[in-house]
Amino acid sequence: MSAIAPRRKGWRPVAPRRKGWCPGALRPMETGDGLIARVRAPRGRLSLDQAAAVAKSAIACGNGAIGLSALGNLHLRGLSERTLADLHARLIDARLIKADAEIERLSNIVVSPLDDLDPEALLDLSPSAAALETRLAENEDLRRLPAKFSFVLDALGRLPLADVDADIRFEALRDGALAVFLAGEDALAAECAPAETGEVAARLGRAFIRLAGAGEDAPPGRVLPLPHLFPPLFGFSSPHGFRHRPNRVRPRRRRRPRPHRRNGPAGSP
Repeated sequence: MSAIAPRRKGWRPVAPRRKGWCPGALRPMETGDGLIARVRAPRGRLSLDQAAAVAKSAIACGNGAIGLSALGNLHLRGLSERTLADLHARLIDARLIKADAEIERLSNIVVSPLDDLDPEALLDLSPSAAALETRLAENEDLRRLPAKFSFVLDALGRLPLADVDADIRFEALRDGALAVFLAGEDALAAECAPAETGEVAARLGRAFIRLAGAGEDAPPGRVLPLPHLFPPLFGFSSPHGFRHRPNRVRPRRRRRPRPHRRNGPAGSP
Protein backbone atom coordinates (compact mmCIF):
# COMPACT_ATOMS: atom_id res chain seq x y z
CA MET A 1 0.00 0.00 0.00
CA SER A 2 1.43 3.35 -1.00
CA ALA A 3 0.97 6.60 0.88
CA ILE A 4 -1.38 9.22 -0.54
CA ALA A 5 0.43 12.43 -1.37
CA PRO A 6 -1.10 15.56 0.20
CA ARG A 7 -2.94 17.86 -2.19
CA ARG A 8 -1.11 21.05 -2.91
CA LYS A 9 -2.70 24.40 -2.21
CA GLY A 10 -5.06 25.53 -4.94
CA TRP A 11 -5.50 21.98 -6.27
CA ARG A 12 -8.59 21.38 -8.35
CA PRO A 13 -9.80 18.06 -9.81
CA VAL A 14 -9.28 17.64 -13.53
CA ALA A 15 -12.53 17.59 -15.46
CA PRO A 16 -13.15 14.19 -17.09
CA ARG A 17 -12.79 14.06 -20.84
CA ARG A 18 -13.68 11.51 -23.46
CA LYS A 19 -10.81 9.60 -25.03
CA GLY A 20 -11.22 8.17 -28.50
CA TRP A 21 -14.49 6.96 -29.94
CA CYS A 22 -16.22 3.74 -30.89
CA PRO A 23 -14.56 2.55 -34.12
CA GLY A 24 -17.52 1.76 -36.35
CA ALA A 25 -17.22 0.06 -39.71
CA LEU A 26 -17.82 3.34 -41.54
CA ARG A 27 -15.62 5.30 -39.18
CA PRO A 28 -12.57 3.16 -38.31
CA MET A 29 -9.95 4.14 -35.76
CA GLU A 30 -6.17 4.23 -36.18
CA THR A 31 -4.22 1.74 -34.05
CA GLY A 32 -0.69 0.42 -33.96
CA ASP A 33 -1.40 -2.22 -36.64
CA GLY A 34 -3.51 -0.09 -38.96
CA LEU A 35 -7.19 0.79 -38.84
CA ILE A 36 -9.69 -1.10 -36.70
CA ALA A 37 -13.37 -1.30 -37.62
CA ARG A 38 -16.23 -2.58 -35.50
CA VAL A 39 -18.91 -4.78 -37.04
CA ARG A 40 -22.14 -5.15 -35.08
CA ALA A 41 -23.81 -8.50 -35.60
CA PRO A 42 -27.59 -7.93 -35.78
CA ARG A 43 -29.04 -9.06 -32.43
CA GLY A 44 -25.70 -10.71 -31.69
CA ARG A 45 -26.18 -13.32 -34.41
CA LEU A 46 -24.49 -14.20 -37.69
CA SER A 47 -25.78 -16.48 -40.40
CA LEU A 48 -23.28 -18.88 -41.97
CA ASP A 49 -23.05 -16.61 -45.02
CA GLN A 50 -22.47 -13.54 -42.83
CA ALA A 51 -19.79 -15.32 -40.80
CA ALA A 52 -18.06 -16.32 -44.02
CA ALA A 53 -18.30 -12.73 -45.31
CA VAL A 54 -16.66 -11.40 -42.12
CA ALA A 55 -13.83 -13.93 -42.36
CA LYS A 56 -13.20 -13.19 -46.03
CA SER A 57 -13.33 -9.44 -45.38
CA ALA A 58 -10.78 -9.73 -42.57
CA ILE A 59 -8.36 -11.60 -44.85
CA ALA A 60 -8.90 -9.52 -48.00
CA CYS A 61 -9.06 -6.07 -46.38
CA GLY A 62 -7.06 -6.42 -43.15
CA ASN A 63 -4.48 -8.61 -41.48
CA GLY A 64 -6.93 -11.45 -40.87
CA ALA A 65 -7.31 -10.78 -37.15
CA ILE A 66 -10.86 -10.71 -35.76
CA GLY A 67 -11.53 -9.64 -32.16
CA LEU A 68 -14.66 -10.05 -30.06
CA SER A 69 -15.69 -7.19 -27.78
CA ALA A 70 -17.49 -7.45 -24.43
CA LEU A 71 -20.72 -6.37 -26.18
CA GLY A 72 -20.50 -9.05 -28.84
CA ASN A 73 -19.16 -6.80 -31.60
CA LEU A 74 -16.52 -7.97 -34.04
CA HIS A 75 -13.31 -5.97 -34.52
CA LEU A 76 -11.49 -6.26 -37.84
CA ARG A 77 -7.87 -5.20 -37.56
CA GLY A 78 -5.04 -4.20 -39.88
CA LEU A 79 -7.26 -2.29 -42.31
CA SER A 80 -6.04 0.59 -44.46
CA GLU A 81 -7.56 3.52 -46.31
CA ARG A 82 -6.94 1.63 -49.53
CA THR A 83 -9.06 -1.36 -48.50
CA LEU A 84 -11.96 0.47 -46.79
CA ALA A 85 -14.11 0.80 -49.91
CA ASP A 86 -13.86 -2.95 -50.55
CA LEU A 87 -14.63 -3.68 -46.89
CA HIS A 88 -17.74 -1.49 -46.93
CA ALA A 89 -19.02 -3.10 -50.12
CA ARG A 90 -18.55 -6.58 -48.67
CA LEU A 91 -20.28 -5.76 -45.38
CA ILE A 92 -23.19 -3.95 -47.03
CA ASP A 93 -23.69 -6.91 -49.36
CA ALA A 94 -23.77 -9.21 -46.29
CA ARG A 95 -26.28 -6.87 -44.57
CA LEU A 96 -23.89 -6.28 -41.68
CA ILE A 97 -23.68 -2.49 -41.90
CA LYS A 98 -26.00 0.28 -43.01
CA ALA A 99 -24.94 2.50 -45.88
CA ASP A 100 -25.87 5.66 -43.94
CA ALA A 101 -23.04 6.46 -41.53
CA GLU A 102 -25.31 8.49 -39.23
CA ILE A 103 -27.64 5.52 -38.75
CA GLU A 104 -24.83 3.01 -38.46
CA ARG A 105 -23.10 4.82 -35.62
CA LEU A 106 -26.26 4.76 -33.48
CA SER A 107 -26.78 1.00 -33.74
CA ASN A 108 -25.55 0.43 -30.19
CA ILE A 109 -28.28 -2.05 -29.32
CA VAL A 110 -27.52 -5.16 -27.27
CA VAL A 111 -30.32 -7.74 -27.29
CA SER A 112 -30.49 -11.07 -25.49
CA PRO A 113 -29.10 -13.34 -28.23
CA LEU A 114 -31.21 -16.44 -27.40
CA ASP A 115 -34.49 -14.86 -26.31
CA ASP A 116 -36.54 -16.83 -28.84
CA LEU A 117 -34.73 -20.11 -28.10
CA ASP A 118 -34.19 -20.00 -24.34
CA PRO A 119 -37.15 -21.67 -22.56
CA GLU A 120 -36.45 -19.57 -19.47
CA ALA A 121 -36.49 -16.22 -21.32
CA LEU A 122 -39.49 -14.11 -20.40
CA LEU A 123 -40.10 -12.51 -23.77
CA ASP A 124 -39.31 -12.73 -27.47
CA LEU A 125 -37.67 -9.35 -28.07
CA SER A 126 -37.75 -9.43 -31.87
CA PRO A 127 -40.65 -6.91 -32.18
CA SER A 128 -39.11 -4.57 -29.60
CA ALA A 129 -35.67 -4.65 -31.24
CA ALA A 130 -37.22 -4.03 -34.67
CA ALA A 131 -39.25 -1.09 -33.34
CA LEU A 132 -36.15 0.47 -31.77
CA GLU A 133 -34.03 0.04 -34.90
CA THR A 134 -36.80 1.56 -37.01
CA ARG A 135 -37.04 4.63 -34.76
CA LEU A 136 -33.29 5.20 -34.80
CA ALA A 137 -33.28 4.96 -38.59
CA GLU A 138 -36.35 7.13 -39.27
CA ASN A 139 -36.09 9.88 -36.62
CA GLU A 140 -33.46 12.29 -37.88
CA ASP A 141 -33.50 14.24 -34.61
CA LEU A 142 -32.16 11.16 -32.78
CA ARG A 143 -29.05 11.23 -34.95
CA ARG A 144 -27.80 14.03 -32.70
CA LEU A 145 -27.23 11.47 -29.94
CA PRO A 146 -23.56 10.74 -29.15
CA ALA A 147 -22.14 7.65 -30.81
CA LYS A 148 -21.66 5.89 -27.47
CA PHE A 149 -25.32 6.21 -26.46
CA SER A 150 -26.51 2.64 -25.96
CA PHE A 151 -29.59 0.50 -25.43
CA VAL A 152 -30.05 -2.93 -23.83
CA LEU A 153 -33.04 -5.24 -24.29
CA ASP A 154 -32.85 -8.05 -21.75
CA ALA A 155 -35.13 -11.10 -21.85
CA LEU A 156 -33.44 -12.52 -18.71
CA GLY A 157 -33.52 -16.32 -18.86
CA ARG A 158 -30.30 -18.33 -18.82
CA LEU A 159 -28.18 -15.57 -20.35
CA PRO A 160 -29.23 -12.30 -18.67
CA LEU A 161 -27.54 -9.03 -19.61
CA ALA A 162 -27.30 -7.62 -16.09
CA ASP A 163 -23.56 -7.00 -16.47
CA VAL A 164 -23.97 -4.89 -19.62
CA ASP A 165 -24.27 -1.16 -18.93
CA ALA A 166 -26.57 0.99 -21.03
CA ASP A 167 -28.04 4.47 -21.15
CA ILE A 168 -31.55 3.06 -21.60
CA ARG A 169 -32.37 -0.49 -20.50
CA PHE A 170 -35.52 -2.50 -21.24
CA GLU A 171 -35.93 -5.60 -19.08
CA ALA A 172 -38.62 -8.24 -19.59
CA LEU A 173 -41.25 -8.79 -16.90
CA ARG A 174 -43.31 -11.89 -16.24
CA ASP A 175 -46.54 -10.14 -17.20
CA GLY A 176 -45.28 -9.57 -20.76
CA ALA A 177 -44.35 -5.91 -20.24
CA LEU A 178 -40.92 -4.27 -20.19
CA ALA A 179 -39.36 -2.46 -17.25
CA VAL A 180 -37.42 0.68 -18.19
CA PHE A 181 -34.25 1.65 -16.35
CA LEU A 182 -32.04 4.66 -16.96
CA ALA A 183 -28.31 5.11 -16.83
CA GLY A 184 -27.60 2.24 -14.46
CA GLU A 185 -30.28 3.28 -11.94
CA ASP A 186 -31.60 0.27 -10.01
CA ALA A 187 -34.99 1.81 -9.24
CA LEU A 188 -37.71 1.10 -11.78
CA ALA A 189 -38.46 4.21 -13.82
CA ALA A 190 -41.41 2.98 -15.87
CA GLU A 191 -43.06 0.05 -17.59
CA CYS A 192 -44.21 -0.26 -21.18
CA ALA A 193 -45.59 -2.80 -23.61
CA PRO A 194 -43.15 -4.25 -26.18
CA ALA A 195 -44.88 -2.25 -28.92
CA GLU A 196 -43.99 0.98 -27.07
CA THR A 197 -40.23 0.33 -27.05
CA GLY A 198 -39.46 2.61 -30.00
CA GLU A 199 -41.64 5.45 -28.70
CA VAL A 200 -40.19 5.31 -25.19
CA ALA A 201 -36.61 5.20 -26.47
CA ALA A 202 -37.25 8.10 -28.85
CA ARG A 203 -38.69 10.35 -26.14
CA LEU A 204 -35.85 9.60 -23.75
CA GLY A 205 -33.27 10.17 -26.48
CA ARG A 206 -34.72 13.56 -27.34
CA ALA A 207 -34.78 14.45 -23.63
CA PHE A 208 -31.11 13.56 -23.35
CA ILE A 209 -30.28 15.81 -26.30
CA ARG A 210 -32.12 18.73 -24.71
CA LEU A 211 -30.25 18.28 -21.45
CA ALA A 212 -26.77 17.37 -22.63
CA GLY A 213 -26.39 18.77 -26.11
CA ALA A 214 -25.76 16.80 -29.26
CA GLY A 215 -23.04 14.93 -31.08
CA GLU A 216 -19.61 13.92 -29.89
CA ASP A 217 -19.35 16.76 -27.37
CA ALA A 218 -22.26 15.39 -25.33
CA PRO A 219 -21.33 13.32 -22.29
CA PRO A 220 -22.51 9.71 -21.98
CA GLY A 221 -26.09 9.45 -20.68
CA ARG A 222 -24.88 7.60 -17.60
CA VAL A 223 -23.60 10.86 -16.07
CA LEU A 224 -27.00 12.61 -16.15
CA PRO A 225 -29.83 12.27 -13.60
CA LEU A 226 -32.51 11.37 -16.15
CA PRO A 227 -35.20 9.66 -14.01
CA HIS A 228 -36.94 12.94 -13.16
CA LEU A 229 -37.79 13.36 -16.84
CA PHE A 230 -40.51 10.70 -16.82
CA PRO A 231 -43.48 12.71 -15.50
CA PRO A 232 -43.33 15.45 -18.17
CA LEU A 233 -42.33 13.03 -20.93
CA PHE A 234 -44.99 10.39 -20.43
CA GLY A 235 -48.06 12.21 -19.21
CA PHE A 236 -50.28 10.52 -21.76
CA SER A 237 -52.60 7.55 -22.03
CA SER A 238 -51.06 4.87 -24.22
CA PRO A 239 -53.16 2.38 -26.17
CA HIS A 240 -50.40 -0.18 -25.60
CA GLY A 241 -50.38 0.19 -21.84
CA PHE A 242 -47.40 2.44 -21.13
CA ARG A 243 -47.46 3.68 -17.58
CA HIS A 244 -45.15 5.82 -15.51
CA ARG A 245 -44.36 4.40 -12.07
CA PRO A 246 -43.16 7.41 -10.04
CA ASN A 247 -43.74 5.82 -6.62
CA ARG A 248 -43.00 2.21 -7.40
CA VAL A 249 -39.56 0.67 -6.92
CA ARG A 250 -38.60 -2.59 -8.57
CA PRO A 251 -34.85 -3.26 -8.15
CA ARG A 252 -33.05 -4.18 -11.35
CA ARG A 253 -32.04 -7.81 -11.40
CA ARG A 254 -28.32 -8.39 -11.18
CA ARG A 255 -26.37 -11.48 -12.03
CA ARG A 256 -25.02 -13.36 -9.05
CA PRO A 257 -21.21 -13.27 -8.78
CA ARG A 258 -19.54 -16.41 -10.00
CA PRO A 259 -17.61 -18.43 -7.39
CA HIS A 260 -13.85 -18.14 -7.61
CA ARG A 261 -12.20 -21.29 -8.95
CA ARG A 262 -9.13 -21.81 -6.80
CA ASN A 263 -8.00 -25.17 -8.12
CA GLY A 264 -8.67 -24.68 -11.81
CA PRO A 265 -5.96 -24.84 -14.48
CA ALA A 266 -3.75 -21.84 -15.06
CA GLY A 267 -5.42 -19.21 -17.17
CA SER A 268 -8.97 -20.51 -16.57
CA PRO A 269 -11.69 -17.91 -15.96
